[in-house]
Amino acid sequence: MEALTGRDAQEALASRGDDLAIHDLVTRAERAVLARSLALNGVYLPHPLFRWQRHLIGGLDLVPERLAPRLRWLWTSGSAQALEEAEALLAETVLLAQTHTDANIGSFSEHLAQRR
Repeated sequence: MEALTGRDAQEALASRGDDLAIHDLVTRAERAVLARSLALNGVYLPHPLFRWQRHLIGGLDLVPERLAPRLRWLWTSGSAQALEEAEALLAETVLLAQTHTDANIGSFSEHLAQRR
């Protein structure tokens, strides 16, 4: 899954002020984290728009620490910081999956490791 572009592309987008592209990347990362968090918790996505987001997150046991406020922060922080935080959330979600399931997420984990 390619939720975020490479680090060089992120830095270029941020330096140019390409806010629309950055918002698109952050949105894709947010959707990936939420979808995988729901899957980790065995919760069916009740609506494709992730309606009642805070309610959904509040009922989940396996999520990155402080997920709801961190997702909200993505939209109030600067562009470069939002991309870094989105990447951190993706990495933490992968770690949760590795720790609590026997899912084979090797290629996604390797992809994240190469980006650092």
